[in-house]
Amino acid sequence: MTSYLTIRRQKTTLFLDFAESDTITEVKKVLAGILKTKVDHLRLKKAEKVLEDDKKLLECDLGHDSAKVVSPAELTLALKENDEWEKVELTPYSVPPPLPEAMARGLQNS
Repeated sequence: MTSYLTIRRQKTTLFLDFAESDTITEVKKVLAGILKTKVDHLRLKKAEKVLEDDKKLLECDLGHDSAKVVSPAELTLALKENDEWEKVELTPYSVPPPLPEAMARGLQNS
């Protein structure tokens, strides 16, 4: 089965999908390719808990039941710089402007 993940770091959000039998190391390899960095310079967390490299997504409670396409599991990503892990800082998502009145009326009538 497929696990869907949202991986966030600062202003960056990545939406990726993996087999739930993939390991955290395999996820990091994909991220390392995207970010052009080394695998050992990446750290993934789920709810403040560091995910171990040798664990499978399913073992980290990131299986298809908890990481669905309509509600992907959210992980945070930290990079190692100068032998220290950066502090995880996430830029909040922006709030969309209100709908124009004509569109809002159309939604109320349907």
